[in-house]
Amino acid sequence: MKTKQLLILLAFMPLFLSCKKDTDYRDGFEGTYTTEVTGNIVLVDDDGYIFPLSIVSDQITISVMTSSSRMLTLNIDGTIITPTVEENGVLSIPSESGKMSLEIDDAGTVFNTDNFTKSYTGTITDRMLQLKLTYSGTGTVTSKEGTYNSSVTGTIVYSGIK
Repeated sequence: MKTKQLLILLAFMPLFLSCKKDTDYRDGFEGTYTTEVTGNIVLVDDDGYIFPLSIVSDQITISVMTSSSRMLTLNIDGTIITPTVEENGVLSIPSESGKMSLEIDDAGTVFNTDNFTKSYTGTITDRMLQLKLTYSGTGTVTSKEGTYNSSVTGTIVYSGIK
């Protein structure tokens, strides 16, 4: 009887050995991405005058780690974001909205808005990270010359490789 049990066990052994532990698809996304950052942010007044606030051309490192279920933690030059990530690498990052006050120059010119929005879109693979950060909003610019309506708009693109 023991020989029969041993033979049955040996017959089923390959089945048990072939079972793999489930892997988390996010594990392949973890790592450090060397990233080119480009873009600009501008103010545009009612007359169409464009005032550049920021022109970006830089290289930074973005660290990516798994987080809670279906989420990643991205450390973007000290700023932490936690997007949801699908198996196909599409990142979902909630938009941020609110007030913004920005000192534009040393002469006391200030841009104020109550409806500023910052939104991300992006994708990630085991070799590449693409993020696009979009800024938008309307408000007023106050300077020594007076107050006028203006909008803020801009896009910053992060293109990284592992």
